[in-house]
Amino acid sequence: MKIRLLLKQSIKDFESKKILYFIFMIFLAVGFCIITGLHSFYIAYTNKIDQAERTLSKIAFNNYPKFASSNKLNDSSFEGYIDKNDNIYQFVYKIIDSNYSKDLKIKELKNNNKLEKTIKNYIDFIGSNNGELLKYQKLSNNSNEFIIGQKLFEHFSVEQIKNIATTTRSISNNLFAEYILNSDLYKTYDHQLSWNSFYIGKDFLGSNDVNLTLLTDLKEFNSSQVFNKINFASKDRSMIIIDSIYDINKLSKDLKTKYFDKRNYVFVSPHYLKKYNLKLGSIYKFSYNKTIYETLILGSGYKADSTDENLVQNVLLSSKLYYQIILQNRLSKLVAFNSKITNNYIEFEKLLDKDFMSIKKGSSVFKNHTYTFNVSIRTRDQQLKIIILILILMVILIIVTFYFISELLIQNIKDKLFILKSLGVNKIQLATLASFSSFIPLIVAFIIGISLSFSMKSIFINVNSDTFSFVIPKFNIPIQTIIFVSLLTILMFIIFILTTSLHLSARKFSFQNALKSKTPNLLYQKFNRLIWWAKPNIRITTSFIFKNIYKNITTFLILIISFSLLLFSIQFTISITQSTNSIISRYKPYKSVKLTDNNLFYSTTINENKIYKPSYQTISSKEQLDELKQIKTIDDLVYMLINTTFNKQIVKNYPIDLKQYLLDKQFIHSIETSEFKDLIDQIVNKLDDFKSKNLNWSNRIDQLKQLIIDNQKTIQIEFNKIQNIIKEQRIVVANINNKYTNTKIALPVNFLFGKSVAFNSNKDYLSFYNDQINITQIIRNNKIEKTYLYTKFLSASYKDKLAYDFILKNNFINKNQLVKDSRTITNENIKINNEYKNLPVLNVVITNKMANYFSIKRNDILKLTPSFVDLKSDFYIYAKVNQISKKDSLYNAIYFDKQDYFNLLLEYKNHLNKNSLNSTKNNLKEQLETIISQINDDHTTLNNISFSTSSIPTNIRYFTIPIMSFLSFEYNNKFLNITNNTNSDGSQITNYWPEKNNSFSKVDSIENSAIIRLLKSIDQKVYNFEILAKILKSNVFAMSSAIKQTRNYIVVVMIVVIMILVLLILYENKKVIILLKSIGYKKFSIIKYFISGYFIGASLALLISFIIVKKLIEILSYSFATSYGIGLEFLLTKDLVLIGILVYLVFVVLVLISISFFIRKQSVTRILEQT
Repeated sequence: MKIRLLLKQSIKDFESKKILYFIFMIFLAVGFCIITGLHSFYIAYTNKIDQAERTLSKIAFNNYPKFASSNKLNDSSFEGYIDKNDNIYQFVYKIIDSNYSKDLKIKELKNNNKLEKTIKNYIDFIGSNNGELLKYQKLSNNSNEFIIGQKLFEHFSVEQIKNIATTTRSISNNLFAEYILNSDLYKTYDHQLSWNSFYIGKDFLGSNDVNLTLLTDLKEFNSSQVFNKINFASKDRSMIIIDSIYDINKLSKDLKTKYFDKRNYVFVSPHYLKKYNLKLGSIYKFSYNKTIYETLILGSGYKADSTDENLVQNVLLSSKLYYQIILQNRLSKLVAFNSKITNNYIEFEKLLDKDFMSIKKGSSVFKNHTYTFNVSIRTRDQQLKIIILILILMVILIIVTFYFISELLIQNIKDKLFILKSLGVNKIQLATLASFSSFIPLIVAFIIGISLSFSMKSIFINVNSDTFSFVIPKFNIPIQTIIFVSLLTILMFIIFILTTSLHLSARKFSFQNALKSKTPNLLYQKFNRLIWWAKPNIRITTSFIFKNIYKNITTFLILIISFSLLLFSIQFTISITQSTNSIISRYKPYKSVKLTDNNLFYSTTINENKIYKPSYQTISSKEQLDELKQIKTIDDLVYMLINTTFNKQIVKNYPIDLKQYLLDKQFIHSIETSEFKDLIDQIVNKLDDFKSKNLNWSNRIDQLKQLIIDNQKTIQIEFNKIQNIIKEQRIVVANINNKYTNTKIALPVNFLFGKSVAFNSNKDYLSFYNDQINITQIIRNNKIEKTYLYTKFLSASYKDKLAYDFILKNNFINKNQLVKDSRTITNENIKINNEYKNLPVLNVVITNKMANYFSIKRNDILKLTPSFVDLKSDFYIYAKVNQISKKDSLYNAIYFDKQDYFNLLLEYKNHLNKNSLNSTKNNLKEQLETIISQINDDHTTLNNISFSTSSIPTNIRYFTIPIMSFLSFEYNNKFLNITNNTNSDGSQITNYWPEKNNSFSKVDSIENSAIIRLLKSIDQKVYNFEILAKILKSNVFAMSSAIKQTRNYIVVVMIVVIMILVLLILYENKKVIILLKSIGYKKFSIIKYFISGYFIGASLALLISFIIVKKLIEILSYSFATSYGIGLEFLLTKDLVLIGILVYLVFVVLVLISISFFIRKQSVTRILEQT
């Protein structure tokens, strides 16, 4: 068949059905646009993320075990890893021999055959300190082991920094870590450490910080060599990904000498470079700790572990700047790595067992830490799920619609095909002729769709522009996308050819079958016999339904997909809005809370006795708060120090107990705005003034004054830290309330000692006991999953109905199952050591976020260990997850009854092991009994947090410094001394310092005082529900905004699909409509008979699409709750229902109008022509 005939016939087809072809082409063009745009973004995005994520370490360690040399092989009392094969010894020996063999002392040890013994002794000492290289300073300066320790510390902590020449963060101050990282046995690579960051804006409550990261020293390379090195390194999973680099040869002589040669340059992230319009090869200034650093921007790049961190961008430093800014203050303890052998901790531990001998299995504190990057993973996963979902629905819609249009097109030309076949034209030529008419609109739509796809891709790039460290180009299409769309186009063309071939091969498409008379469908004949009693109009209607049943099903399927796409795009944004708003409604009228990390007890071991005491008391009313002595001036501070240091009533009208004081916000503001020298001078002058008026206390005043003067430098360092922390907290508080940006206004922060504010529950406050608890087992269907999780808990007394109902209202338990005198304790059969035991369990409620985050289900049994005892202890209880609080998605937490919790803690030994709790070596039993008694008398006992109607949480306004130690001053006329005192009750200032085993051994070590550690936690676990709702909205803004904009394209698709369906209906039933009109049927009757089946199909499609959208939202809800802290909920809102009905009515109206218009155009003459 000639090409001319094909073209001529195709043109005739176009002319006769130009409306159908035009709408068909629009549909395909928009479909290709959406599919190409989404797939292009998906590929570009995943390529960038995968390039980075493949480099991420899977194992990280920051709690190292004790270890020893082979000297301890026969020491059965040693708990830890023993270097049975002398591998650590050989590792240390090679370093010393290779780098320090010319050192005179090392030569001497070697010549006297003392080097091996010295190294092993050094390993024993450092190993007893968990491998911390810096601990060599505790050795005698004259010892041989001190020399070895000094050399190793220099090697690992100094030389590597100065001469770093890798793209990994391979610096550590731990000998065990260095051995693991450098041993061929473990085949590790990509070492990475934790890092600091400096602020260029705000932080969590709407901030933007810039990470500082060590980058390869590029001095010895030109640009092409750099790229070769980086590209090669990336194959080895380099942690640094270089995007672009300035040509070093183009640098001016001055810039090269002043900046490049001195290694004073940085790399910034591509996004940071674009956002702030920075230029490579230019000089810019950065600020860190109030110091301005002027540096050259040499190129752009980013860390593999920050590709997708919301509002976080990178500044990558050369080794010189990294050492100058970061490592001069701190060496990292966290080391993470990949292993070519395993990235699984359990398998890795097997390697350790081969390498070392462990006398006591399981005694090590060497724990698994999976180095995950939740922000990167969460954003990627959620966006890709939605993109994939829309892609799948669009592909299905295009293929299904295309198939049925192909059917229609073939049906409409079958008469011509039949005539041509009768004339001897073969099937291949006929199929070519039929397919040619669909080929042109398909190709045109493909070209238009590809061209428009950049707009679709831009939607997702634009709304995510502040999310990525990298930059995704808008105007390019990945080869994978071209292949995917091309294959889809080919598939559609093949579908058309196969559909044509099937029709041409059908038996009815023969001359003999064409002459046979047609009978009604067998199924219809049987059904018609069943409704013989029905009226004629009903029987006619059913006949039309049966005649069009194939097209009814077609309409039904296409509308299901179309409705689902549109309604999902609408419901998704509704669910996002509702979920974020539900945060406010869930906690209404309360606006904020700060969860605490304060342990219930402070403890110490004295003469093998473990002593516990409560670390705080509860203030439950404003009257109790008003009784505290407020420190507002320097005079108040000095008088407080005098009385609380010596625990004597030296100054009248000032308590001797530090717990009776409150450090007022005005005094804290004076610290924020004062100069250190002025403050010290005022304190010393006030002491002198007091001494002159109270000579009988002159010795004590001199002691205190001398203590301050002797430690002035240390106090100054600490003062500066406190001052900086307060200023940083101002940024946080100002994000809650803008007025605190004014530095003249005091921050609403007061400090209390050993007291925690938790006002009685009322319309303004909800009071709870909050602490941390450890989960060491999850038992499901009597199968134990060992784990090491920790989470928060909130508990309330049943006597406090407001608080109790807030967390435990839905904790329904059958009263017949309760243990006597309890409200939430039941007995459960639990399998322990292959034996079932009937044990009491605490029925608890967990938050939705915790359930999703830790994959905990209802009726799971949790083995809980209180935070105040060691995880290795056998002190624990069992809890049953009775309910999951679907409304609580902000934080991980367990809710339970306070009295039942402590009763179970006290009694659990009666069911498991009666020895430990009753041991004379600790007073824990007595403390628990006292607490239970106090709770029964006063339900506010132990409460330490309040949900508040204030925007700034109560526990920021009144920040607790808990009692941390038994350390007390002892004194005489000549000196002060510090010691453990079992009568300690938090009255002295030293009771708030950690003990000696926490490396704070001297009174003058104020730099490491508890207040610094605690001050840094002021803004931690702070929840302002209104601000968090806004933050969560901003976190999901990218997706919701993209979906909203994508909805416009979906609406176009929806309209075009409806038009196509209308045309399908008309073309399918044209002859029947003409026939009915020619025999005298009225227009209304024709419409009624004709469209009933389609309307039923559309109605069912709408209902089913609601169900499909509900299921899709439920599927996404789990991952959203895990990632963002908000679950998605399907809400059948008025808007959604109205839009669904509106779309349905659009379809109905278009069908009615089209058929009415078609019927009206059918005149008698036209009917005769058609017949």
